[in-house]
Amino acid sequence: MQFTASLIIIALAIYFLAKQAEVRLTLFAAGLALATLALKPLVVFDVFLAEMGNGKTIGPICSAMGYAFVLKATGSDRVMVQLFLAPARKARWLLIPVGCITGFVANIAITSQTAVAAAVGPILVPLMLAAGYALCARRHMHEFGTTSEQLAWIKVAASRHAQHNPNAMLRKLVTVEDVLASPMVADPLHRLDCCIMSDGGGAIIVTRGEVGKSLGRPLVRVRGSGESIKYQLGSHIDLTTTAGVKSGQMAYEEAGVTPADIKY
Repeated sequence: MQFTASLIIIALAIYFLAKQAEVRLTLFAAGLALATLALKPLVVFDVFLAEMGNGKTIGPICSAMGYAFVLKATGSDRVMVQLFLAPARKARWLLIPVGCITGFVANIAITSQTAVAAAVGPILVPLMLAAGYALCARRHMHEFGTTSEQLAWIKVAASRHAQHNPNAMLRKLVTVEDVLASPMVADPLHRLDCCIMSDGGGAIIVTRGEVGKSLGRPLVRVRGSGESIKYQLGSHIDLTTTAGVKSGQMAYEEAGVTPADIKY
């Protein structure tokens, strides 16, 4: 009896999916129906509530909510499913059962698109970011003749600073050769060209000279500063510069120096 009822529930799920019903709700309803049939209707909710009360789960989910919204708004989730089902297209009769299995496992096991994003986000987000920066780097190469060797010096300089910071995550010194020999992530960016996914913060205390002298701490005099924002001008998108071009120029002018005067 239970076996027959299970087949009916699965058949109904396939039917509604074929009618382009909302995938997550359909599969969740099917999973709830199967759990009820097994006399354990609260299992789905128990698992959901347990995970929602787990701090290790909540953090990634919250941080991935924006990513999940992008997936939904752009339809990328459907594109991902189509990509996963591509091998089954030659045997069209397999599309619906394979699609149901794929969707059922993803939706019931993880329970929501946001949680899916939390699961795949740590993998996809860095790759998407790297691809975006790779586009900017390639455009910079096209406009200014920049080379991979020149880009590698950015990482080399960062590693030289990091070696003196006990809180730095990557303190090992690297060379240009090390950067260029690291695996390619998104052409022309290698793995060592890419920054790691991390959160941090810093602060600068600005005060009057006489107050600073009374603190007995090393002091740095601010000779110049600048602020700027960058935005798109209609459809004009500049991939090669940031607002730092304008704010940096303002700071140099106020300080009365040029980049050549800076001892790096």
